[in-house]
Amino acid sequence: MGKHVNGNMRELESKFSFLFGLGECPAPFLGYVKKILEIRLDQQLLYKVARGNISREHLEKELENVQDPIGRPLLDIVDQLTPGGNSLLRAAARSGRKDITKYLAEKFPHLIFQTNYAGDTVLHSAAKAGKAETIEVLLQFYTNPTSSLTDGVPLLRMKNVEGNTALHKVVIQYNFAANYDKRESYCAVIARMVSIDPQLAYIADKEGKSPLCLVVETTDLKIVQCLLEYPLLVVADCQQLPEGKSPVHAAIKLKLKNNDLLS
Repeated sequence: MGKHVNGNMRELESKFSFLFGLGECPAPFLGYVKKILEIRLDQQLLYKVARGNISREHLEKELENVQDPIGRPLLDIVDQLTPGGNSLLRAAARSGRKDITKYLAEKFPHLIFQTNYAGDTVLHSAAKAGKAETIEVLLQFYTNPTSSLTDGVPLLRMKNVEGNTALHKVVIQYNFAANYDKRESYCAVIARMVSIDPQLAYIADKEGKSPLCLVVETTDLKIVQCLLEYPLLVVADCQQLPEGKSPVHAAIKLKLKNNDLLS
């Protein structure tokens, strides 16, 4: 990163003109080079955060002293997404970088509500990765959970393109967890989310399935007990859910031995 805004670009223009004997650098060439520099800068910061190769202090210093080679302001740089829709905050939250997640969330709170190509918020991504420590940081913003970008929808209830909340993500990923420790991590996340908003367990996705319905469809008593550790809705509310989509109907349909846990 140069000391002067656009310093790198002026140097490139000068070298191009010298090599090709032209009075000025062609606009198409400059546009191409600018795009390369833009991607390179964003990727460098993103990879450092995702791989844990940078401390909070170092990142803070880099962002404060950043001089973008193509003259973009700092806010544009942190807003920049990769082709997959990842930001610095998403990389930090997904990799479990609690200190960096807290710093970025406080300095650039709008990133918390930013969605990627799949409609996932940062909370969705952290939930999928089972990172309880960074989820706890993000949930601190639940007391002020709305943004002009969310139409007033609380952070925990924001859905992706499939209609999944962050709780849906955790329940789905629990079934793919490879070891006991990972499942324990997912259970901790589930318990924390439901303790804040018990009705999350009943919010349906586009297929009409709630997290509780997905839980009952498993044969794992651990996750059922984890979700039911906190008071949910009354049975009458549960029975009013669409037939075939409520946890009670799911338990009956699949003839699970653990359906008595729902009584």
